[in-house]
Amino acid sequence: AATEAIVVAPRPQKVVVACPMSLAENWLPARIAGFRRAHPDIDVVIHGTIWSDTSEQIADLCLRIWHEDQVSEPATKLRDETLAMVCAPALLDGPQGLRGPEDVARFGLIHVLGRQDFWRIFAQTHGVTNLRLEGGLKTDASNIALELATQGLGCAVTFRSLAETYIRRGLLVEPFPCAMASPWSYYVQDGEAPQSRASKLLRSWLIDHAQLI
Repeated sequence: AATEAIVVAPRPQKVVVACPMSLAENWLPARIAGFRRAHPDIDVVIHGTIWSDTSEQIADLCLRIWHEDQVSEPATKLRDETLAMVCAPALLDGPQGLRGPEDVARFGLIHVLGRQDFWRIFAQTHGVTNLRLEGGLKTDASNIALELATQGLGCAVTFRSLAETYIRRGLLVEPFPCAMASPWSYYVQDGEAPQSRASKLLRSWLIDHAQLI
């Protein structure tokens, strides 16, 4: 009877997700919250990755960021990513506050290394010609750029997926809302191990709820 009880007992289900740290901190939690409410029997383990992390090798699902010209592996785009230019609310205050895109140069640019094209896209979209695209604060992490912006140290252009949480919490504002298309987007890809029912459910959930704000 004891042996039979062990055999028929439901086995715990688990999904291991490898996700870029910035996306894991800003975009993923809301999707996981909804998934857990719908599937409380499935445990989710999240490995926040930085650049190429070996934890991706043990993941059931991998979230990756690719340039539109770099996608060569089987993967599904989560959504067409757009960019947002954000800054601290205080930068809009007073008579010398940020009023138009051409004023951004007075407050400084925050760059994410490897994503310098973001500011070029902003300049082209808004017809701004006075930006020092090589100057300003620089960091290799989008989350750091966002945190620098919350301190009023300049303006940052980043993925809307990452900026949405900061905007919703009132830490940052988007003074010139504009759907700037991004050449980079996030994709979901199956891991190397055979896909379980749990991993398939989570994969479908992330794709179906990618537009959630």
